Amino acid sequence: MGLLQRIFHIPTSEERNGAHLDLSKLYWILEGKTTFPHFLHALCRFAPEGSILCLEDGSPIGSLKQFLDEKSIPEQLHIALGTLWPMPVCFHIPATPDNLAQLAELVSERIPPEVASHVHLYARNSVVLEWHDAFDQDMYIDGAVDKESVRSFADALSMTLRLSDSNG
Repeated sequence: MGLLQRIFHIPTSEERNGAHLDLSKLYWILEGKTTFPHFLHALCRFAPEGSILCLEDGSPIGSLKQFLDEKSIPEQLHIALGTLWPMPVCFHIPATPDNLAQLAELVSERIPPEVASHVHLYARNSVVLEWHDAFDQDMYIDGAVDKESVRSFADALSMTLRLSDSNG
C-alpha cells in the first residue's frame, strides 16, 4: 500500500475487488421505491438459509451502531466495494429473521444513508442480491433465483420486476 493510500484511506485494488453479481448473465431487476424497514421485513421471507446481509458505507450512530457492532461477524465472502473513497465500513450480519426484524425496528426512524449506501446479500459463497446506491438505483438479484421467489419479494416491496436482457 502506498503512502497516499494510507494517508487518505484509499482502498487497494484487492480491497475494491471481490464477489459481485455477474451482469453478463441473466439477472432480475427490481425497480421502484421502498423503505429500509419494508426491505428488511421482506428479506426475512426471501433470504436463503445461512445468508449474510452486508451493509456498506453507512454512518450508524447510537443504538443502530451498537446493534451492528454486536451482530456483525467476520466477512464470509469479500464483496466488491461500491465505495471507492474513503475506505467504507462494512457490517456483515447473519440474515436471520430475528436479526432482520430487530434491524427493521432500529432503522424505522432513520434515513437510508445512515444505515448503508450499498446493500448486498450473499449465501454459499455467491452474491444473491446487489443494491448499489440503495433506494436510488435498481436492485439486482441473481438470475438463478426462481421467478416465484423473486416475484413474491418484489410484490412485498411494491416494486416492479423484470429479467435483464441476454446481453447483460
